[in-house]
Amino acid sequence: MATTKNKVIDLNAAASTEAALVRNETEVVHEDGSLVPYQGSKSPALLEGGVGEIEGEDDFSDIKLPRLQIVQGVGPLSQNPKFRNRGGAIVFAGEEIISDGANPIRLTVVKALKDYEEKLPDGEFGTRSPLRANTQAEVFAQGGTLLKVPDGKGGFNMPSWRPALTCLVAVEGDPKSPFFPYLAPNGKSYGVAIWKISGWSYSTAAKTILTAAKFAYRESLLSGEFALTTKYDTYGKNSAYVCQLVYGDRHSADMKDFLKTFAASI
Repeated sequence: MATTKNKVIDLNAAASTEAALVRNETEVVHEDGSLVPYQGSKSPALLEGGVGEIEGEDDFSDIKLPRLQIVQGVGPLSQNPKFRNRGGAIVFAGEEIISDGANPIRLTVVKALKDYEEKLPDGEFGTRSPLRANTQAEVFAQGGTLLKVPDGKGGFNMPSWRPALTCLVAVEGDPKSPFFPYLAPNGKSYGVAIWKISGWSYSTAAKTILTAAKFAYRESLLSGEFALTTKYDTYGKNSAYVCQLVYGDRHSADMKDFLKTFAASI
């Protein structure tokens, strides 16, 4: 087993300070008595990387994409003092209100994924993530339902699962905000966000996107934008702010090329 010892050097007697520092090293003593100078560690990788860059291995799990959300009467956003009494407001990245809900937000759906999610019982809401499925067959295989069915007592059992549409969207915003750094050919600034649409908003917003993909924007969802607002609505005994989505302007060829590059860079 190797041991270590340190040389003791009289710096005053050294020919020069630099020479002494070079000689002031730790020697590794092997069992056979041979001495091997210890070279020390290399410069930290942080000092060798490019300025303004990130070195080291990373993957998409390290990225926290902003979200597009609606302030409701309950939930995490409503508990934030800056969003209190701002029901219906549209929030970007959990930080910035970009609309009070009445003024339309312009956005383009870059990509979208439809799947299904479990509707958590009230007692389990917030304690775990809902189960998810890619197809109706997977929902049924997990004992889920997607339609209300008679309960045999003159009433109905509500569906235990529901469809959801998760979108990657390019959102038009304030060029002075750090959340909207992408300058487009139309002279406007955009930010990227994840927008998950489910519940009541599925009918008023998600179906608009899915219909556009089949008809008005059948060439590509990059063909045009949508305008997003919110509306307070009541269903039975429950009330909530619901997304309202309508068609916006169609994009020019330059704008579509920009959005393709925009999507590819994420």
